Amino acid sequence: MTTAGAGTARRITGAAQTGYEQARAARLNGMMLKIVLAVLLVGVFLYITGMARVAAGSKSINALRAQIAAEESRRQQLEIALYERHNLEMIGDLAVSRLGMVRPDAAAVRVISLSGETGVGDAQTVYDAIGESAAP
Repeated sequence: MTTAGAGTARRITGAAQTGYEQARAARLNGMMLKIVLAVLLVGVFLYITGMARVAAGSKSINALRAQIAAEESRRQQLEIALYERHNLEMIGDLAVSRLGMVRPDAAAVRVISLSGETGVGDAQTVYDAIGESAAP
């Protein structure tokens, strides 16, 4: 009886363990499914945030490119303005047009050589108010 009782107990216990293992496996499968879904959702969230960062970076790059183009245009304008300030022909034209100055004619300009003042062979341009040469 003890042998038969022990064998029967084993069969019942084995059947109970099988149901227990099946329930445990079902819970484990449910947990694994939840973990996989959670990891998948985190991955999708990270992908979306990464794409948003890329879009924001692209927008920032485009804004910087526009700013660089504007600064390049400003630099060119400043170079033109600097050239105008150093261009003697334009300065003369502005003096005539804006300030009412008059360009001297050929009779009012004399080129004379001052040997002791500036060195040998050097010449100076002297403007005389009445067009006469200024004698040293």
